[in-house]
Amino acid sequence: MLTVCDYVFHVRPEALYYPSPGSFSIFPGQPTGELYCGFLLVALFCTSSGWLLVREQPSRGLIKGLLSIFLFVLVYFLSGQFQDYPTAMNTSFFALWLGHLLTFRHGVRKILVFSVLLGIAGPLLEGWASEIGFLRYIDVDVYNVPFWLSGLYLNGALAVATTIPVLESWRKKNNS
Repeated sequence: MLTVCDYVFHVRPEALYYPSPGSFSIFPGQPTGELYCGFLLVALFCTSSGWLLVREQPSRGLIKGLLSIFLFVLVYFLSGQFQDYPTAMNTSFFALWLGHLLTFRHGVRKILVFSVLLGIAGPLLEGWASEIGFLRYIDVDVYNVPFWLSGLYLNGALAVATTIPVLESWRKKNNS
């Protein structure tokens, strides 16, 4: 999903480009394997450690997971289409994240900490990746990345936080 969103919403509308995409590309001009290895490691850690598991009723968890994924894809789409309005986008992304966060009943502190850490670390890592020439955003505001990027990561954290418990529940059900 991240690969498709990145390509369709950032690479194609020319908000982002990769100077040397490498050999693990699924789409032209995008280094899929190298780019998402870190995301997979974070998701694997959260799943295996149980740190991010939020106890929700299974039916509600599935609905919340699908809604979170939809909102994340929507934010991804908007970030590519309205890249010329970074302040408005960041404000909207933050408001959406906060409103979505307020719908959680359990594990709010864990999700808040995870979101904020990802909202800070994600743009810093992408800024560093831009610094070493791995990727380039067209419009940059802070440390080689657009201002709105932290809002994208905040909303992505909620998608991860709601998807992991659904996947864990599904895994346990299938292993029983």
